[in-house]
Amino acid sequence: MFIHKIILSVTVSMVNLCHLADAQHAFLGPDNGKSISIGALVHQDVDEIEGLKMGPFVKLDNGNILSVDGTDCIISSDNGKTWENIRPTDIEASSAPAMLKRLQSGRLVLVWHRRFPEGTSEYPLSGGDRQWSEVAASNHREELSIAFSEDDGYTWSDPRVIAKIDRRRKMGPPLRRISYPYLFEINPGELWITTMQGGLRVKLNEEDFIQ
Repeated sequence: MFIHKIILSVTVSMVNLCHLADAQHAFLGPDNGKSISIGALVHQDVDEIEGLKMGPFVKLDNGNILSVDGTDCIISSDNGKTWENIRPTDIEASSAPAMLKRLQSGRLVLVWHRRFPEGTSEYPLSGGDRQWSEVAASNHREELSIAFSEDDGYTWSDPRVIAKIDRRRKMGPPLRRISYPYLFEINPGELWITTMQGGLRVKLNEEDFIQ
């Protein structure tokens, strides 16, 4: 369960997406989490959606809230009360959770796992047993990429790999994963990135990726 705090001017300060029965709902905390109420249904039984439950949130320049989770994205135009337009993104991604954040420069930054390791066009599929997932999907977590957007996510820079597991080494999960990334901008343009799985700790400079 992930809780993301968003500084908004009106209703919602925290939003959480999680499973409730066979559907997924938004949970609202207008008082910094002192009280939580269930919000609108996010989605239920959408065939082309692999699941949306761990996504980070950013406020766009037009006032909407965008969440990206693995292969899918969703938008709210009323501070998280309701969510609409849930759909697959055009970004090549595995089903593993991503990190989306607005930097002090105004750019959006995305840290995520691409569908396949760089330079390849295949990866073993997981799931399909109606437990982890209803259909088999890429759960690639051995490589972490980064990209930046200058236009609120409409277009993105070419992805750059920032960390990867040496596949020649014999390791089993979770050591073969660099997943659940978190990004903290400690100073303008200075990005600290960590992962819950794999223990990644890296410092990057935004300017090194901007052409």
